[in-house]
Amino acid sequence: MNVSFRAGRYLVALLWSWSLPAFIGAVVGFLFATWQVLEVLKASDELLFDALDASITRVAESCAIPPDPPDLLSPPVSVTGQRLNPGQPTHSPPVAGAGGETG
Repeated sequence: MNVSFRAGRYLVALLWSWSLPAFIGAVVGFLFATWQVLEVLKASDELLFDALDASITRVAESCAIPPDPPDLLSPPVSVTGQRLNPGQPTHSPPVAGAGGETG
């Protein structure tokens, strides 16, 4: 029984000798990891806002109305698909590329 008592004392002394440095190391590691996570979040937050600003700007520019829209209107098309231009008979077939339905 005397041997087991010495072994128990040895194990307690061994536990005390490594538990304090392990605890301090865990606390320092946790603080360092937390600081790194906050730095990464801060950097990704700036990148996210930059990306969102750029995409919103592109969408706004693509949806903007030009100052002078082109005056290129398609000629009117009748219900049957025939063009109705002055001076042209109503029975003439539509011309491809001239606007309207070509079938």
